[in-house]
Amino acid sequence: MRSIIQNLVSGLFVLGIAFFIFRIMTKEKEPRKYFETEVISSVQVQTVENQNMPLQVEASGQLMAKNKLAIFAEVQGVFENTGKEFKPGVAYASGQTLVKINSEEFNAALKAKKSSLYNAIAAMMPDLKLDFPSSFSNWQLYLNSFDVKQKLAALPNPVSDKEKFFVANKNISVQYFDIKNLEEKQRKYSIKAPYSGVLTKADVTTGTLVRAGQKLGEFINPNVYELEISLSETLSDFLKVGNKVTVKNINETKTWTGTVIRKNAVLEQASQTKKVFIKLQDKNLSDGMYLKAFIQGKKAKNVIEIDRSLIVDETKVYTVVNDSLLGTKSIDVLHFNENTAIVSGLKNGDKILSKLIPGAYEGMKVNVIENN
Repeated sequence: MRSIIQNLVSGLFVLGIAFFIFRIMTKEKEPRKYFETEVISSVQVQTVENQNMPLQVEASGQLMAKNKLAIFAEVQGVFENTGKEFKPGVAYASGQTLVKINSEEFNAALKAKKSSLYNAIAAMMPDLKLDFPSSFSNWQLYLNSFDVKQKLAALPNPVSDKEKFFVANKNISVQYFDIKNLEEKQRKYSIKAPYSGVLTKADVTTGTLVRAGQKLGEFINPNVYELEISLSETLSDFLKVGNKVTVKNINETKTWTGTVIRKNAVLEQASQTKKVFIKLQDKNLSDGMYLKAFIQGKKAKNVIEIDRSLIVDETKVYTVVNDSLLGTKSIDVLHFNENTAIVSGLKNGDKILSKLIPGAYEGMKVNVIENN
């Protein structure tokens, strides 16, 4: 009996030791405590000083020659030499021949038509003398001055309806108008410069077979240009025809003064802007240049010009509250320039960020550096 009790006590003792060891092994370790150090970012600020300033609108566009002629062939033939090279940069005076297409075959056919008309008139002269003696002298003078090498003169006016019907019955009028149509086509074998200018593009050379409808080149007046810009409806309404506009090149190293010559009445649906055209005249300008137009708009009151990157959510800027915390303030953007924006809604003395910092948020602690 004693041995049973001893064995029982020994077993309980072993179990107790095992349980104690298990508790020690499974006991969770207390997490280490870390002491976080709050990071305070340094920010540059500027003090708001509102002022009244004119809204200067900046718009860019491509310069185009006001007088630009795209040269197309309306007839077929071989491109001939006109005495001047048909190449870009060659200047032509007003009235000089730009394009000449070989028309020998066409001219021969036209002369044949005129000869047929002459023969038809001559054939009706005996009947005309008998039936309409008062008109005979007019037709005789017409035949005497008839020249197949010259432009066809107008037919004599009929004295009576009977004469008119008689001439029509001989198909004289049909032949006459057929020849006049061919004479008009003959004129298209030669294209003359409508104004003094320069050839800017040439797609053919001497000896090239030209087809009807083929583009031959481009011709411009290098003295007068137009700058096309797009403005919002409000600003385009402010700008009137005749207003002077300052225009600069992309690098803003050269300046010209232009004049508004016309405005498009249609509002572009996608951009909600209107086209405005500015006339410029200067020998240093070139077709295809990109230029900037600076337009003085109405004067805005109590505004400040800030960097566009400082605007948050399109309607707010970060301010510094109590010299240590970031806050936000609502603004109204009156106009965007290329890199800046003119805004209202800030008070004199407000401190706003002059440079946006990464990860900025409302309530963030900051160290202020005044930006002069």
